[in-house]
Amino acid sequence: MTRAWILGLVFCLTACSHLSTSSTDLIRDGKGLENFHQVGDANWRVENNLIVADRGKAGFLLTKESYKDVYIRAEFWAETDTNSGIFIRVTNPTTIAAASSYEVNIWDIRPEPKFGTGAIVDVAPVKTP
Repeated sequence: MTRAWILGLVFCLTACSHLSTSSTDLIRDGKGLENFHQVGDANWRVENNLIVADRGKAGFLLTKESYKDVYIRAEFWAETDTNSGIFIRVTNPTTIAAASSYEVNIWDIRPEPKFGTGAIVDVAPVKTP
């Protein structure tokens, strides 16, 4: 599980106090990570227009701005033993977890399959076959 956070892309959208003045804000312009704070020891960087990390036990990218409403589009590649997710409405950026935010889960080998990939952990389960 040491690679769990390494190859994962985690966007953490902080508390919902800011409403953008434009109808759409792109969080990422395709060039760099200037709109993010990096938390943890992952080596986040942009390669070939993708956000990647391949070292570190845990790493998060938090937006520098807070947003009231969000539309997230993400493509995610992960190894089979990856444990990751996209955290939204993070209330405590020093302790990022499902207990203090909503985690859209990306983890196919989770012990409790009802909160596997696509679920919002402890809130909205996925349908299991």
